[in-house]
Amino acid sequence: IELINNQGLRLGADNAAKLLNAAEVISHTFGAPNSFSVHESYVSVPDSLYISDAVIPAGTGSIFAISPSEQMLYTIDCASLTVTARTSLRFKPSSICSDGENVYIAFSNEESIFVCSVNGGAGDYLSSNERYTKILYSDQRLYGLTESGDILSMSASDPKATQTVIKAQNVINFTYGGGYVYAYLKPVTIPMLYKIDASSFSIESAVQVADGGHKLFAENDMV
Repeated sequence: IELINNQGLRLGADNAAKLLNAAEVISHTFGAPNSFSVHESYVSVPDSLYISDAVIPAGTGSIFAISPSEQMLYTIDCASLTVTARTSLRFKPSSICSDGENVYIAFSNEESIFVCSVNGGAGDYLSSNERYTKILYSDQRLYGLTESGDILSMSASDPKATQTVIKAQNVINFTYGGGYVYAYLKPVTIPMLYKIDASSFSIESAVQVADGGHKLFAENDMV
């Protein structure tokens, strides 16, 4: 789920997409979720597009979506869901995020971050020290989940300049909100959700979570 300015996009396994009115999609701050309802309308992405991840930068009116099989970045109009631009990528993309002005793409088969303007352009490939399965942007920093389950914080302009947020804890998913990194761990016995201060990288609290879904999203300090 991608949530920007009360508009959401949910990508389904059947390559369908749903536009969401997210006014009521709010859960409890780092605790058991409150009940919520979602108002949604069904829309279809063209069958020829296989999309694994997408982002909606605020104010652009566009969805930026990646396809690992096609090694492609698609720009899609939010209103009509028509493809307005295609950008070929050198490697297989694994995750995409945005700071509102640029789009950042990580790759599953290369230690690199691709950066391009939301307004178009060729873009640049920046070297990184890791291959990331997921990246997020917040507060002038990129956060990446490595293949080994570590979370690193890095400079958006120099992905090689990294700091370790959490290491050797088998993180399988994470999100960011309100100055905290929320990391979902799946140890051998009990899955845990850690709340980590993004400044000091100290673990402030931890809760046990039910083993099952691994999807997280945040807006401000909601998770």
